[in-house]
Amino acid sequence: MGYVTSASTTYLDLHMTMAGRKLLLQGSLSDTITQFAIGDTDVDYRNATGVLPAGYVPDVTGSHLNCIFGVNDGYDIKRKLEYVLGQTTLNQTVAQTGQIVSAFKNSSGTLEYASDANVTFYVADMFTGLKALAMTQIGFHQWNGLTANTFTDYYKTISDSSGRNYGGRYTQLFEDMEYGLGRGWFVALSEGFYASVAGNIQNVSITVEPESPKDSVLLRKLSSAAFVSANNTTITNSTDRSAKIGTKRTRAYVSPFTVAVSGLKNSEGGTYNGSGPLSICNALGDYGYVLGDIINKKVGYYPEYGIGQDAGGYYHPQIIENSNYAQTINESGLDTLAPAARILDNNNAKTNYYYPLQTNQLNTDPGDRRFQGKSAGDYLGTTGVRNSTTSTETALNFFVGTPELELSNQSTGRQSLSLRTVRPNMSQEPNLGLTRIVKQTEDFFYALSKDPECSNWVTVSGTGKNAVYSFTINLRVSPQLEKDRYKSAKLALSFVFSIPALQPTLTWVEPTPETGGRWLMFGDSTVQIFGEGYKSLAGHYATNPTNLVNVSGGSIYRKVIINQ
Repeated sequence: MGYVTSASTTYLDLHMTMAGRKLLLQGSLSDTITQFAIGDTDVDYRNATGVLPAGYVPDVTGSHLNCIFGVNDGYDIKRKLEYVLGQTTLNQTVAQTGQIVSAFKNSSGTLEYASDANVTFYVADMFTGLKALAMTQIGFHQWNGLTANTFTDYYKTISDSSGRNYGGRYTQLFEDMEYGLGRGWFVALSEGFYASVAGNIQNVSITVEPESPKDSVLLRKLSSAAFVSANNTTITNSTDRSAKIGTKRTRAYVSPFTVAVSGLKNSEGGTYNGSGPLSICNALGDYGYVLGDIINKKVGYYPEYGIGQDAGGYYHPQIIENSNYAQTINESGLDTLAPAARILDNNNAKTNYYYPLQTNQLNTDPGDRRFQGKSAGDYLGTTGVRNSTTSTETALNFFVGTPELELSNQSTGRQSLSLRTVRPNMSQEPNLGLTRIVKQTEDFFYALSKDPECSNWVTVSGTGKNAVYSFTINLRVSPQLEKDRYKSAKLALSFVFSIPALQPTLTWVEPTPETGGRWLMFGDSTVQIFGEGYKSLAGHYATNPTNLVNVSGGSIYRKVIINQ
């Protein structure tokens, strides 16, 4: 709020509102101010003296000398003209009688609703929480000095809400995490969206959109230009799908995440589009099959595959899962088909990483190495490790339960190429898919802070393994239909990635002249989930991923502040 005198010298005195002070303390106020509301602020129509003299602009109280310096929230223009990014018209909100609201599950398990909310997501918690679940996969690994119960004993130390520990109850842990808390391979940022009309909560189809061009850029990069909209379509933008370092010779780093909204079914068999949970999930990998010859059929762990120049390798499910799959496999002359995942390299399309399920992870007939579906359609290749129905356990089967394979030339055997395990150290775990995702997350946030298109909007403290990155994306949640009836909700998503908060749980191995640096999932059995305790670290963590808060009472995974 300001006051300009009518003298020849121009003065501008600023009296910050609580909202303005918050923005100023969080970072650059100039980067945050992206739009202005249209309103008639020159006149207080309740004042009988009428219009202010020329050169005078009123502050909140109408008087410069008597201005309240600590202006509270609640002062706002009552009737605004709102501009929505991408539209060419202004929508007047005067006639709107309902309010779109975001839903959040509180500590008692019930939903709270907000028309204006801030959600802080602690990225490190996603990975440290996945480490807690990943240790269920230790039985599919083998290296020098490995003792499996070093890791499985952890589950005897954490308990569910009834006080029963999770020792030997892995299925229940996965389901409690994913279905009960919205934590796992994806994390729920909100539990859904509704309409509030006269205090009554109703279902409605909604659209989630970035509020400003700044928010659009950050969302596009975070989602790798693949934001899934309310009607389950994919919004893509080919102009810049990644965070980039450099101008002439650029290195591009694709985000390991996507952001998606889901729908809710209605009683007529249709869907309330976009009204389900808003989630962020790991999206680097895709799923298919590896076809090849197992090089050493006697190995119990970490099988490697020989593949030909013209047949074998990684196949999309559409090729394998159809009526012609048997012909495709038989004509290849290769003897093994295994379900697999894949991660693409950021800067080299020819360098990919593969994670086929091991034989000890599969249900097969005795002596059958061809993990393919029978003609009748019952699949022998169904994974035997998937005990729960959660997407998190399925993903961890591939990205933690298997070693990482890379394509290389083969000098022996009947095939010219091979998919081989990379073992930097025989006394440590091989490279894993999840630790690769962690490294690519670290690279992405660093690149985001250097990208000329958005670096001004990313806050960084510290460097290297002491770096903490943060940025905020403002979203507008609007109804798909009856826009004149419902006022849009505001949702500010803040992302905080603290690398120091990773390091008590994941082990960083420094690079050598022979090998690059890498993260270890099984360096030890430590699990420390800091949440908002990332600022001070020591002692401010939770060891149980099903907890709502850390030992200091701070939120973990996400922190929700309801403004309205």
